[in-house]
Order: sequence, then C-alpha cells, then structure tokens
Amino acid sequence: MAAYEGKETGEQALLRKLFSHLQDGDILLGDANFENCFLLALLLQAKADVVFEKNGARHIDFRKCDQKLGSKDGLFKLTRPVRPEWMSQELYDQMPAELVIRAVKNKRSTIITTLLDAEEYPRTEIIALYLKRWCHSFRRCWEHRVAGWNRKSLICWTS
Repeated sequence: MAAYEGKETGEQALLRKLFSHLQDGDILLGDANFENCFLLALLLQAKADVVFEKNGARHIDFRKCDQKLGSKDGLFKLTRPVRPEWMSQELYDQMPAELVIRAVKNKRSTIITTLLDAEEYPRTEIIALYLKRWCHSFRRCWEHRVAGWNRKSLICWTS
C-alpha cells in the first residue's frame, strides 16, 4: 500500500521506488502509462527490460524505422526529451541522448520493448507476452518464470 495523493505518489513515481529491487534479467510488463524515454533509460540502467504498450503520444511509422527486423517489427531511436519536473539536472545529464527501442505491432496495439534481438525474442512471442498481462485481474506486481527465455522473472505492472 502507498499514498495515492500528492507529489510523487503516481504510478510512475511508485515504480521508480521499486528500481532498487530489480535484478539483471527482469522483464517489466506494463501499459502505455509507463512507456516514456526516461523510464525506459532508467530501467535499462537497472538491467531490466520492458514490454510496454506504446504511449499514445508517440508516433511510430514502420516505414521509417532505423532498422527493419520484419513485418511490423523494427528498431527506432528515441531522442532524449526536455527534463521533467521530477528529475534532477544531475540525473538528466546522465540520461542517454538517444535510446534504441523495438516496436512490434499486431492488429490492435503497438508494443514497445527493449528486447531488441528478433531471433531470441520473436515478434509473435512479445505480443503474446504483452497480451498475457490482460489475463490477470489483480493490480500489483507479480513474478513468473518466462519459459524458454534466459530471464529470471517477469514483473507485471497494471494501472
């Protein structure tokens, strides 16, 4: 349980408080609320990967990807945006100027991930993993072994 009103009590702020508990090989699974350049960079620094739905504000055009990996599957470079209020200048200066992400698409959703290797993490498996997020009715973190992938755990965060 956590406070839910006031500064630094939103879902992203609460997720940032969990960073110290992440382990190398963890995969975070979440909705579009969590897909932003700074959270992606911070999670990569914590050695965790992500599978998030694309944020509605982000435009993804597969015809203009930096590297095409397959049909509706490509790598894109994100440029560091302006510093948000919650971030210190020191932390902002440590953020990468560019970040490479992978976007995969099915009929309804575009999924953003830091799992960049298309052979190790096929597009269809990333989509299936994301869709599993919706099969659970609870709204807190959970851990699960990811069969076939060399990963320790999967952490799901729903808003």
